[in-house]
Amino acid sequence: MNNISKIVSIVSYLLLAVSVIFFVLFWTDSIDAGMFLGWSYVLFAIAGGATVLFGVFSLIMFPSKAKTTLFGVVGLAVIFGLAYVLSSDGSVATSILEKNEVSLSYSHIIGMSIYAMYILGFVAALGIVYTEVSKMFK
Repeated sequence: MNNISKIVSIVSYLLLAVSVIFFVLFWTDSIDAGMFLGWSYVLFAIAGGATVLFGVFSLIMFPSKAKTTLFGVVGLAVIFGLAYVLSSDGSVATSILEKNEVSLSYSHIIGMSIYAMYILGFVAALGIVYTEVSKMFK
């Protein structure tokens, strides 16, 4: 396990070094914004892939934790489903949507995202209050 952390550390420093080189080249106008943006896509893909791989690796190594992970995923799915049901695609005037080139379905997704943010914020605040109140009684 120690070898893996060394490899991850070395790869992280290499990616950081390449990122700094790209930043300096972009800052000095040696490369255009497209290459700089392309590098950010590469970093994003690496981060996403590493997240999925380490998640799968963790589930394989610790299968007893899979149940709590599944509860979290199902909970998020329920929250996003509830937010989708609560949002409507007709809440914004059609003239505003046409002016900003937004379709009704995209407006519905935006509304879902806003409702999901409200629900998750409320759940987070409720969790903070519960934690603090339960500490008072211990």
